[in-house]
Amino acid sequence: MKSNLNSIISKNIFKKKTDIIVMLFLIILQITLLVGISYFGSIQKFWNNYSNNSYDFNLALVTAKDENVAESLYHELKNNSHIKDVFYYDEFISFGVFTDYVKDNINGEVELFGTVQNTKKIIIGEDISEPYTMICPTNFLPDSLIYSGTYDVKNIVNLTDKLGEKISINYGGKHPINLKLVGIFDGSYDFSNPNACYVSHETLKKLNDQYQPDLQFNKKNIYILLDDINNANLLMPNDNIINIRPIKTLKKEVGHNAIGITGIVSLILSVLLFILIYALLCRRIKNEYKNIGILSLVGYSKKFIKKLYYREFIFVLLISLVLSNFIAYYILENFVSWFLFNSPLLSLIDVSLNPIAIIITGIVSVIILRMSIKKSLNLIDNMNIMELIYD
Repeated sequence: MKSNLNSIISKNIFKKKTDIIVMLFLIILQITLLVGISYFGSIQKFWNNYSNNSYDFNLALVTAKDENVAESLYHELKNNSHIKDVFYYDEFISFGVFTDYVKDNINGEVELFGTVQNTKKIIIGEDISEPYTMICPTNFLPDSLIYSGTYDVKNIVNLTDKLGEKISINYGGKHPINLKLVGIFDGSYDFSNPNACYVSHETLKKLNDQYQPDLQFNKKNIYILLDDINNANLLMPNDNIINIRPIKTLKKEVGHNAIGITGIVSLILSVLLFILIYALLCRRIKNEYKNIGILSLVGYSKKFIKKLYYREFIFVLLISLVLSNFIAYYILENFVSWFLFNSPLLSLIDVSLNPIAIIITGIVSVIILRMSIKKSLNLIDNMNIMELIYD
């Protein structure tokens, strides 16, 4: 008997407008939850990897009390077990124009950072070991305007064929030099601007001494690379240090915004879905009063009749969950190319369907469906069988 009922329900499920409308609204709600929660989870994982692995986010600027103590403080910092590298500004940052990559929409400008070995995850080639060698990211794009809305993942330059070759660069925008590309590092493993390449401190200092001899910088400012940026607090108190601050901080607003928007949209859709199912089912029950009365007359209990409606909407729920998962999977597979292609940072995120999102979506769908159906089916309890039959 039960199998026959299930067969009848499944065959007639798409013949009723109520089922189709409810299913469409369920799919919209489920896709919103699946995509929103999965995107948030992907961002959180991305942020955690950046926080744990990042070279840039473990850099800090130490300001000495005055230049008289700066040199002794420099050596003191070098001997600290939590500090992996110590350097001055002229060993840290400069820029150059990669002349072979200048185009109408790309100005070829690249930041050159001084660093030490083992700060980046090399995936092709080798790390910097000799003077005038450099490493660049997998998402390399030589343009200083990448954060002004001009970035596009389609413009990323693949440097694999340039590995082991000397790259022509106008150092400081006007001094022709050559740097040998020896390695390509994973741009998604830790934070790195797409237009940033790395050389040794020694190389950068030699270039600055040769081409920018008049470069002025405050020697009270000492740059350090910590094993963990949180250990910066261990350097204080120190009479020779005025201040310690991180060079860069990780902003997590994007992730919080994603889950906030998902929550608001999902709440609105949940309320609308509850009202919709309740209204549609109430109307349908009223239209089916006589059939319900006949079933009651031949011996079927009201509890059994209610189960028929529950079974019907269980089929609707199961079908909607299968369809929404397929659609959400397709959206997430193309999420970066559709929505994040112009973000230098977020375009590196691996967005995938999150198992937790599937579980939450299923639970929310069941709760909303059960609450709305239960409330609307209360109409059956208030029915007078004889009135229904002779109406």
